[in-house]
Amino acid sequence: MNKIIVALIASVVSPAWADSGNLELTVNGLQNDQGTVRVALFHTSEAYDKSAEDEGAFQSVEIPIQKGVARYVFNGIPYGDYAIKLYHDENGNKKLDTNFVGIPKEPYGFSNNARGTLSAPEYVKAKFTLDAANKAIEIKPYK
Repeated sequence: MNKIIVALIASVVSPAWADSGNLELTVNGLQNDQGTVRVALFHTSEAYDKSAEDEGAFQSVEIPIQKGVARYVFNGIPYGDYAIKLYHDENGNKKLDTNFVGIPKEPYGFSNNARGTLSAPEYVKAKFTLDAANKAIEIKPYK
């Protein structure tokens, strides 16, 4: 009987956010403060693989830039595996501009600073695990 009461009390007292954390993202090395950095946080490889930009993202945000740096904190993110795609939307048109062959004209990046060959890197290369109350990651976009 006492074990049941303790279990009930623990389930009421344990906060729902106990298995979630905050993810602090810093984007460094931006060449100017024009526009914003558009970020897509993905929770599955399926959503990451089929998304051109932020379609199907777990969360997506637009971050202002100050002195070549953009910072954002995703709060209350459930523990698990994630990957980030981002780009510096220098002209504010809310899309990654490319040339006639499809090569990006604006800086872009991925978590783990992963690089792909002729396309975005695979999810497994960009994947990281959120398993603590606070995690900080840094991405340096390339062009």
